[in-house]
Amino acid sequence: MTPPNSQDIILEALRLLVSFLDGLNKTDQDLLPSIIKSEHYWVGMFDNDVLAMFCINEEAEKRIKEYEKKYWHPFPGFLVKADQTGTGQPTAIKIGGACNYFSSNSFSHINAFGVEPGASFTVVDQYMEIGPEVKYSIDLAFVLGISQYEDWEGIQTRFLDLLNHSLSIWRGTK
Repeated sequence: MTPPNSQDIILEALRLLVSFLDGLNKTDQDLLPSIIKSEHYWVGMFDNDVLAMFCINEEAEKRIKEYEKKYWHPFPGFLVKADQTGTGQPTAIKIGGACNYFSSNSFSHINAFGVEPGASFTVVDQYMEIGPEVKYSIDLAFVLGISQYEDWEGIQTRFLDLLNHSLSIWRGTK
């Protein structure tokens, strides 16, 4: 099945993510980041270049709603597309490979990640500060850089690879 639009891609990614997490045994569930073990929500974004799934709590949900009132991006400075990294938007880390993992980072006054097509990465416990009004944390995010002609099946395979890679890190095996 190939979802025809952005909302369908996000919904399919959410189904895949929830199914993956629900299918874990108790031992693996105990290893998941704390945000997943508490009350949380998933926020998905897709724009033909990047798919990102964010796990947020109630505080983050309120922040996102405040940003939306100001017409701001829900996660300003978190990522830029690869073709934007050289356009006066300084970027800390340019991601081009598959199954990367970043934990406990802090970024100030710079875009955190430049996402290349084909890239995939997990972010856990990241703090962002863009200016006095823009300070927030990302508890957990899964991000995929989408290749030009990639279909849902390719996205699905890479997303599952990223989820399995993250789980192996949480198990301490990678």
